[in-house]
Amino acid sequence: MGSLVGEKDGIIRSVSDTPPTHYQVIIQSFSLLFENAEKYESAEFEAGGYKWKLVLHPNGNKSKNVEEHISHHLAMADATSLPPGW
Repeated sequence: MGSLVGEKDGIIRSVSDTPPTHYQVIIQSFSLLFENAEKYESAEFEAGGYKWKLVLHPNGNKSKNVEEHISHHLAMADATSLPPGW
């Protein structure tokens, strides 16, 4: 997957042999999403040999007590794509 290049000033740098993957989500009307959805999950996509989805909370992730902010993260869409012990 990748190899460690070095550490300097507390920053670890690495190089990946995996080519970059791009996935684009276009939101036509963020105001409608903001007003009507607590959570949005994208379709699954593959990057680096794993299946992912984008999760967006337009009004903050209330389960984490975050409000008045946009919260987003990547989530594993298919845990069976993970190697054993990961």
